[in-house]
Amino acid sequence: MEILPGIHHVRFPLAPGVWGAFYVLTGRRPAVIDTGKPDTPSQFLFPYLRKLGLPLKAIVLIVTTHRHLDHAGGNASVRKIVPIPIAAHRVEAPFLEDPWREVEEVRFRYPDDHPYRGLDRAQIMTKLLTSVPVDIQLEDGDEVELGDRRWQIVHSPGHCSGIICLFDSRTGTLLASDSFQAGGTADGIAIYDDLQAYMQSLDRIQALGPQKLIVAHPFRPFYKPLFQGEEVAEFLAACRHFPSEYDRELIEILREQHRPRSLGWITDVMRVLHSCYGPRFLTVVTLRTHLDRLTAIGILRQESFGGHLAWMHT
Repeated sequence: MEILPGIHHVRFPLAPGVWGAFYVLTGRRPAVIDTGKPDTPSQFLFPYLRKLGLPLKAIVLIVTTHRHLDHAGGNASVRKIVPIPIAAHRVEAPFLEDPWREVEEVRFRYPDDHPYRGLDRAQIMTKLLTSVPVDIQLEDGDEVELGDRRWQIVHSPGHCSGIICLFDSRTGTLLASDSFQAGGTADGIAIYDDLQAYMQSLDRIQALGPQKLIVAHPFRPFYKPLFQGEEVAEFLAACRHFPSEYDRELIEILREQHRPRSLGWITDVMRVLHSCYGPRFLTVVTLRTHLDRLTAIGILRQESFGGHLAWMHT
């Protein structure tokens, strides 16, 4: 549907009660923001373009906001049909061009809890993006004309290292993708692998003063894609609130324990507390950055217990 003039929000299913979305920008320079999962173009993008009467070959650019499969997974499917240029932030480009880099990073950072345990390389490759060249490497502050608007590229790390937003200063419209997540989707909690960067990105976005903010998933407690006027402030306030809640909950959980607890144990407790039924690893990612921060400021201490990293309240 056309969520704002010239901005079309197109949903596809991810899990019960959870949708993903990509965007079609119409006007002088038609563009697509993200391509969803590998099957999203054939099932959702191409039919939507036909409905608009917009040929695929008319699309001047695909902007990939970040490397995750539900945002960049359809790039290869589109490029098989029409060689549309793909743009992404400079930090994300190596991960899009060599998805194995993500596997190495994940296995290094989460040695005990990652989604590739027990799988050989061939099995892992079936779960990854198809490598696609990035034709245009974007930098923070770059400007691109897409649709009938001039967009500023805003590097907004936190959810991952190279994620971007697109900001139209004339109308105050921010395409935020997954950069800010309030309380996460219905099947989990907010997902970010760098809490400090996430909060700094929030500071920066609030300083821009967006009047309209568009997200790519139904983040609780709002469950909608578009925020306008005072709703923007409410959404961004929720994005600040939930990390504070996770800190408080982790402190309370570990204060009651008399021995160190592993990341896996802590994750299981938090998943029950928040009724998480989505991928377990996504919860691990967020909790690890909170545990590291709480350790750095002396509230928790990290120990080895049973050959694994573990945490205790000080």
